[in-house]
Amino acid sequence: ANTEHSFITLFKSCGFHTSWLANQDAAVTYYPFMMECDTLIYARPEKSVYTYSDWHDSDLFPLFDKIENLQAENKLIILHTIGSHWYYNSHYPDEFKVYSPVTKSKIISQNTSEEIINSYDNSVLYTDYFINNIIDRLKDKNAILIYLSDHGESLGEDGNWLHASDNKYLRNPASIVWYSDIYYTKNKQKIDKLYERREKRYRTDFLYHTILSAAVIPTKVIDESLNLFSEK
Repeated sequence: ANTEHSFITLFKSCGFHTSWLANQDAAVTYYPFMMECDTLIYARPEKSVYTYSDWHDSDLFPLFDKIENLQAENKLIILHTIGSHWYYNSHYPDEFKVYSPVTKSKIISQNTSEEIINSYDNSVLYTDYFINNIIDRLKDKNAILIYLSDHGESLGEDGNWLHASDNKYLRNPASIVWYSDIYYTKNKQKIDKLYERREKRYRTDFLYHTILSAAVIPTKVIDESLNLFSEK
């Protein structure tokens, strides 16, 4: 991977402390960018597709708190969550089993559609809890949070399940942008432009251009058509 113009390099060039807090295995496509960061910490390095029970994103909370308490004036913190990957039940604790019945087998064909969807919905409920906890930690700071899933999930549409294929149901992954009151006060014009675009659809590569703009990183590599804060 070419890291010459990676957003991590650009953030570091502007004095940001950069951190990658991982709750997934590293893949060759993004490992070079992980290694660019000032801090790289794996929450549960022992977890994999072979040892996957009790694999929860809340394990990132103490790592986030450690980085957030650093004295660096500006920080870029990347939280690489496990989210709603199969096996869904492994990625939320029992108190989030709101929808039932849930799956009892890692083999798709041994579960009903209702069980798979319920397990998935429970994992999404837990993701909501996770994001809310991060927001609580940032709400009194000059901060912006961008949540982006790298793919959608098939839940039986046209006979497809999970995401190991290419179909239209995987092409509109979830994304939200949250900002603190302090950030809004300092960047009202940017937020107004963001709000104007709230109904538009974007490719996932909007993140690169938007995150540089959000942090006011001076660079010529931003494509304004993919910048959610663009004034053009």
